[in-house]
Amino acid sequence: MALLHAFLLVKKRDLDFLDPNTYWIYIQGISTLIIFTLLAITSNDWSVKRLKKNWKRLHTLTYLAMFLLTWHVWTKC
Repeated sequence: MALLHAFLLVKKRDLDFLDPNTYWIYIQGISTLIIFTLLAITSNDWSVKRLKKNWKRLHTLTYLAMFLLTWHVWTKC
């Protein structure tokens, strides 16, 4: 859903990805998307066994992602 949202936003606003200011404006959304992607990729038994204690440390990023998502929605609406 987030990828569809990003795709539609890029298409509608014709964003310039060579402009660093573009990344600064959308840093909350980009960061949240990256964090949730990492969490989704590592949400399986193989990753838990492979990463051990680092798996828990990685999944504490959930709190940061929820904060960033709330901030993203709050500032963009």
